Amino acid sequence: MNEMRVKQIMTRLVVSLSPEETIHEAAAKLAANRISGAPVVENDEVIGMVSESDILHAVAPVFPKRRRSILDFLVNTRNFRPMHPPWGPLVRDVMSTMVIFDVSPDASIWEAASLIENRGVKRVPVVDRRGRLVGIVSRADIVRAMGRADSAIASDVLEVLEILGPEVFENLEVKVDQGVATIRGEADRKSTKKIALRLVRRVPGVLQVNDELTYNKDDSKIKVDLSQSDLDVLNPYMTRTGGTA
Repeated sequence: MNEMRVKQIMTRLVVSLSPEETIHEAAAKLAANRISGAPVVENDEVIGMVSESDILHAVAPVFPKRRRSILDFLVNTRNFRPMHPPWGPLVRDVMSTMVIFDVSPDASIWEAASLIENRGVKRVPVVDRRGRLVGIVSRADIVRAMGRADSAIASDVLEVLEILGPEVFENLEVKVDQGVATIRGEADRKSTKKIALRLVRRVPGVLQVNDELTYNKDDSKIKVDLSQSDLDVLNPYMTRTGGTA
């Protein structure tokens, strides 16, 4: 069985922040894009993360640990001054500078989920082999992938397979149970089966694939090497964009 990969569910159009932006500018970006945090990028590398809580900690008055009163609020607010008048603190001053945990686009969603849960964060940057930011994956992305109805996933799987042509399969059957897609039937060629399974694994919501698909003719001596662009043309479900929580 094959697991769903981070690159299939991550948000590709990432809202990033510069370390030299003010927290006012950072807050405006988060609000405009309806997100609760964003990576801080310098020279194409992720150097930190900023969340709503980081911004609140930077601008909110510090209260005593005892029970707070209205007087506490008034006194602390009156005494509060920005860190760098007159513009206030910069992103560089408030971002989380702890070890930045990132994930590869080829990692399974279970690896991403484990990292997010163990580190107690809402999102992690997705970086390529060169260390460049290519996306971001959040708790919401993983939940959405896991939460699609099985019937909707099965419908998308069938639609994807129809792209290859109705004449290339016999007795095709698709069953999806809790995100696990089982594909049965016979493909005309081994290469057709290979392409079909690659397409199915990239349908949003397919967490794993049970391969029960056979084939009629072994054409393995003929090299079939589809590029990413070829797959994107074949499968309209492969490219995902949108906001992240």
